[in-house]
Amino acid sequence: MTLDHSFLVRTPMQPRPWIAAGLCLVTLALAGCHREQSDWERARAANTVQAYQQYLAKYPSGSFATQAEAHLAQVEENQDWQKASATNTPEGYQAFLRQHPQGQWAEEARIRIENFALASPPNAPPPSAGASAAPATVAGAAPTA
Repeated sequence: MTLDHSFLVRTPMQPRPWIAAGLCLVTLALAGCHREQSDWERARAANTVQAYQQYLAKYPSGSFATQAEAHLAQVEENQDWQKASATNTPEGYQAFLRQHPQGQWAEEARIRIENFALASPPNAPPPSAGASAAPATVAGAAPTA
């Protein structure tokens, strides 16, 4: 039995199908990488929740997925901070802190809540029923002991 090794012999213009197939795969991979790169650049330029969500939907394990998730979280936090700042109430800042307790604006939210607490008048206890008002002094009269 003799083996045909002619496929190993290199001849000048003879096509090699596995080389052509490999080149096609490399070309497709590069085109896919380029497309993903373009989509990522578009998402970053838009810098919106929707843009990052679209990128992540298309490339959940893509080259930039981790960065897209981080950018998405930051954009969402910034939007929530804008809402809290616009309402400018203790409740608004508390809602922000429930969503982003360790976020970029968390300390500022705590400070603003504290400022609201310091600015509100202390709750004075209601007067008791048996207590009488302090005696009025009459001009020229000596104070009583």
